[in-house]
Formats: sequence, C-alpha cells, structure tokens
Amino acid sequence: MKRRLHIVGCPRSGTTLLLEMLGACFANAGRCEHELDIFQTPDWSDGVFVSKQPSDIRCIRRVFLADPDLFVIYLARDPRAVVASLHAARPDRYFVDYAEWKSCQVAAERLRGQARFLELRFEDLVRDPDMVQGRIEACFPWLERLHAFSDFHRHAAASEASRLAMHGMRPVDSDRVESWRLHLPRIRAQLRRYPSMAEDLIGAGYERDGSWMEELEGVVPLGSPRRHRSWFGLRQLETRVRKWRKSRAYLRRLRAEEGWGSSAAPALSDAGRPEPK
Repeated sequence: MKRRLHIVGCPRSGTTLLLEMLGACFANAGRCEHELDIFQTPDWSDGVFVSKQPSDIRCIRRVFLADPDLFVIYLARDPRAVVASLHAARPDRYFVDYAEWKSCQVAAERLRGQARFLELRFEDLVRDPDMVQGRIEACFPWLERLHAFSDFHRHAAASEASRLAMHGMRPVDSDRVESWRLHLPRIRAQLRRYPSMAEDLIGAGYERDGSWMEELEGVVPLGSPRRHRSWFGLRQLETRVRKWRKSRAYLRRLRAEEGWGSSAAPALSDAGRPEPK
C-alpha cells in the first residue's frame, strides 16, 4: 500500500529536523533529499514515502481532503523563535516575518480534527523526542520503528542542504527553544510592526500573559527591512494562484488514475474550489 507522509509548517520551524528523524527512524520506501512540494509526485511502488515542504501548509487543504493516502504532520513553533531564526546559508539576514508565521497558523487551524493530520510542536520535539515519536506512532500506526528519535543523529544521512538548514548534524537538544532572547532588537521590531503577536503568543499557549515583554524595555528595534507587508501580500497572491492550478492538476490525476491509493477519493463539496484567503 502506498502512503505519503508530508511535513509542513512555517519555514524555520524545525521541519528539516523532523524530516531527518522520520527518514532515519522509521522504515520507508523513500524520502526527499531536502524539500519536495506536494504537487511533485515521487516514484515509488509501495510503502511510505516521506517528504516535506514547509509552506505547503497554505495550499494543501484541497488535495489533502481528496487523497486518502496523504498524511500530513504540521510542526508549529514559537513565532519569536521563527522570526529570530537565521539560516547558515544566509547568516546576515532573518528569513521569516511574523506575517508568514500567522498565515501558516491560520491554514493549519482549518485542518485540525482531521484523522490524517497531526500537529506537533518543535519545543516538544527537542525536549522529549521519544515522546513525540510515540505520538506519531499513535496517529499513524502503520509506521515501522527502526530507531529512537533521540538517536536519530547516529543513523541519519542528511544532505548538505539539510545540514545547512540545521546548522550541522548533532544530537537533538533544547538549546534553541529560548534562542530568540539573543535577538531582542529583532523581536521588538516585529512586535512593533505586528502588535497582534503578543495576543497570538497567549492564544497559542507560548505565554500566559504579556509580562515577557518587560524584557524588551529599553531595547532599540532593529531597522526594518525593505520588504514590507505589501510585498508579502503580492507574493502570497502569486503563490496562491500558482498552487491552485497545481491543485487542480493533482485532483484530475486522482480521478483519472485507476486504483489510486487504498480507496476512492471522497466526493467533497469544496475539493475543486480555490482556498479562501
């Protein structure tokens, strides 16, 4: 039986780490080297194929609901850590804006409660990887364990792109959970531009109240980059149109291929309509 296990989440949320853990610690028929979007169909005949493309969370809903052999893990992370995260390939700039984190969270909320959708937290993954591995097995019992997540670094064969994204291969640890505190000027700037971040931290369970902002008193905000909200909105619109077209092709393939998956795709009223904003 063919199944695809696809990892999504806001960029810089730890999806590369999770890909390496899944690829090394569970039996699989194949896995992507670093990233492979949901509309690229890998070639495998049986078993589980593991892939990841973080930003697919914003466009995956239609094909996810229609394809019974597609399983999705969404990895969430504290937005302060996301916006303060640096990539080894470009250590001179921050990769993700709060607006991107928010759009991914909103998309994930629309899939909660689906049996083939599992939401995890990066903070849990690095603090207690074996507990998280147990949660994955409970949700997807057809997975066959080979190794413990806590030992993934002994068995993973990560690509150079994955090693860069993870800042090297090493045992899993929780040092990066609070790393945003080393980037307070960046956090202050993001909070000033997006005041709703304070409420979202409480709503998502990362803070009980706003007392954490006392750490920002006297901190000079980092200069704003030239990338503005309007730029992000235009990029999102272009991506949404392009992904909608790919979604239609994916759904046509599901209907056309006899014997696709383990069962026929369900008839869903919203399976052919574009995602709402």
